[in-house]
Amino acid sequence: MDTKESPIKEIKSKISIVDLVSSYVPLKKSGRNYKGLCPFHNEKTPSFMVNPDLGMFKCFGCDAHGDQFEFIQQVEGVDFPEALKILGQKTGVEVKNFKSSEDATRSSQRDRYLAINSQAAEFFHFILTKHKIGAEALEYLHKRDVSDTTINEFKLGYAPNSWHSLADFLNKKGKRPEEIIGVGLSILGDNGRAHDRFRGRVMIPFFNLSNEVIGFTGRTLLPGEEAKYVNSPESPVFSKSNFLFGLNAARLEIKKSDLAIIVEGQMDFLTPFQAGFKNIVASGGTALTLGQLNLLGRYTKNLALCFDGDKAGEMAMRRAINLCEEKGFNVKLIILPKEFKDPDECVRHDPEIFKKAVNDALNAYDFYFVSAAKRFDLNSAVGKKEASNFLLPIIKEIPSIIEQAHYIQKAADVLKVLPEVISRALQSTAVKVDRDFKDDHQAISVSRGVAGREEFLLSTLLKAPINDILPIIDELAKKDFSENNQSRFEYLKEHLLLEPDMDITEFVTQSLEPDYWQNLLLLDSGDFKLEILLDLVKYLKKEALNTRLRELGGKIKTAEVASDKDKVAELRLESKEIYDKIGSL
Repeated sequence: MDTKESPIKEIKSKISIVDLVSSYVPLKKSGRNYKGLCPFHNEKTPSFMVNPDLGMFKCFGCDAHGDQFEFIQQVEGVDFPEALKILGQKTGVEVKNFKSSEDATRSSQRDRYLAINSQAAEFFHFILTKHKIGAEALEYLHKRDVSDTTINEFKLGYAPNSWHSLADFLNKKGKRPEEIIGVGLSILGDNGRAHDRFRGRVMIPFFNLSNEVIGFTGRTLLPGEEAKYVNSPESPVFSKSNFLFGLNAARLEIKKSDLAIIVEGQMDFLTPFQAGFKNIVASGGTALTLGQLNLLGRYTKNLALCFDGDKAGEMAMRRAINLCEEKGFNVKLIILPKEFKDPDECVRHDPEIFKKAVNDALNAYDFYFVSAAKRFDLNSAVGKKEASNFLLPIIKEIPSIIEQAHYIQKAADVLKVLPEVISRALQSTAVKVDRDFKDDHQAISVSRGVAGREEFLLSTLLKAPINDILPIIDELAKKDFSENNQSRFEYLKEHLLLEPDMDITEFVTQSLEPDYWQNLLLLDSGDFKLEILLDLVKYLKKEALNTRLRELGGKIKTAEVASDKDKVAELRLESKEIYDKIGSL
């Protein structure tokens, strides 16, 4: 291996996927894999797996997956060249002047995509500000108190209500149709011709920290349009989970004030920013992500969240609080007066009201009490019960005894009961935990379904020592699996028996379904326990027999309608034999 020509390979040889991930996430050995809590979404039970043989990670909760470079890109919120630099520094590999053919291809494509987005932004902005087609959209923005200064600063635009106006413009500029599709500005129709993704919409460009246009969101002006907002899809230049709208303009003020105000939508950013709240960003949706937090962590550890006041916004607040606190951020919640549905509406009415709401932001636990007061009738017995069911699991999770005592007293005051009543109730309150994966017999619980159990079994057979699983293989037959997995079992069985010392990585990569077997290899099937697997085999056999019984039941009814007594007798005999087999299992 010529490491001078291949720092990617050299980096991978110098830092294993397990060592790299474990520097960010505590990992525990689990068979051939290592498992831990996923760094990319909030979970209480590990569904994040790392396999050293494949050099891959995968989360079975959020589907994040990849190698060392993909891990750094997602956990640090950077692109591939930056991930290459980070790993080069970690391993002492020189990458400053390196561009592999793959990297050069990516870089060239990225430059072309950015150029397409830039020209599209200029096109939309011209239509909005200089062309009569954009007059209605410009009037709409002015009615929403968006100034010309803001329109120009953020390059707001308008996409004509036309199927091909942007594509025709870009084609005349020499842009390739397949790349216009690739960056998400065109969509290939059923007739084989591409058409514009954005039509009849106010266009808001997405800028990265280098002030390059990486994507767009479009707000419809068409009555009856089903989707109010349409966003650019994921592309080589745009990753929604690693992007915060407005961070390019707000980052210096965020660092200076040591606080980031986080709102949901782009309009919720634009009007407050215009009104002087320069330390504000928009998540682009209610689900705050780890990538977004990694970006903010470069500038501050203090966050003030202000999402919509509806139930979805409230649930998003709860998820965001948990994720932020796990990552060491100090979180407060901005509560707007009830008459305002969002920051945009509040600021347009009176910026001072929004300023006061920011200054009066609540800590996380106080927010839950405000939420309970909004949702439940605290003057009725039923309302108090519902509020206690909501609040007590949250109070029980508070790690500080002193802080917990404070909120026990607060809950007693709110519910108008003695603190001792709250304390007693906490003793029987279960902490709310997301159960994604279970241990032992629970790992093959009914909630997994037949397909889940079959994959659990195939995963174990794939990873366990051949001598340990021979009793399982002897017990199993092709007919014990559902139709989709019958050939997979036969394929695995053949390799296990003919090649007991097979290289598992080669088996995965050379199969016709490498992604399927890779997922099974990464699946957390726990430590090998023969009795559990034998129970599972018995269950699958019963399920297969019950499926056959249901088929026979339908055939018996058909034969009875046809008055075919011989066929009925034959089918009933087969049914009896199956009942006997089920009873013997």
